[in-house]
Amino acid sequence: YSVSPIKAQKLSATDNWNLQLVGAERAWQYSRGAGARVAIIDTGVDFNHPELSGRFSDGLGVDLVNGAKPADRNGHGTHVAGTVAGASTGIAPEVTLYAVRVLDENGMGDEATVLQGIEWSIQKEVNVLNLSLGSSRPSGAEKKLVALAANKGIAVVCAAGNDGDASYNYPASYPGAISIAAVDINKRHASFSNRNDQVDLSAPGVSI
Repeated sequence: YSVSPIKAQKLSATDNWNLQLVGAERAWQYSRGAGARVAIIDTGVDFNHPELSGRFSDGLGVDLVNGAKPADRNGHGTHVAGTVAGASTGIAPEVTLYAVRVLDENGMGDEATVLQGIEWSIQKEVNVLNLSLGSSRPSGAEKKLVALAANKGIAVVCAAGNDGDASYNYPASYPGAISIAAVDINKRHASFSNRNDQVDLSAPGVSI
């Protein structure tokens, strides 16, 4: 398993074109995510980041790589958490986050640890699992866990993959998962993002 790529650039708070493109301001008239619980299954999160410091429960989450606090030693998990719940950058800036560290400082991990992260999150009764990671190899055990989460009403949101072709990536391509491809500011599919018949939605994913 490895993380999905981040095509990032330095932007000001007024340059959140991704939020504008998906109509976040209209959605905020109804909800900003308060009361929802989101597990960021990734490389951990920087809890002290000013965009994110108020978004965690007392438990913070879990580090399944080395048993410490699930701090981010890579940066990917923090970026994903900011996209979800950053104070000025997030689509749902009032959700409660759980950092579930399953990938190491190089953004790499194994199936067993990812499975543990999904199981831990299900037990915490989260509302959303965010998995911006993937593998080209399907797993029967992972498929069952995704189905279990979906049957419990948990949204399992996954990156479609980084191969830039029509190949399948997992967990995104399991039944019950919501597979998300990336588009740029002009709504063009990112060159790195997979496109196949299991993709459910496309969303901003370049220079956000």
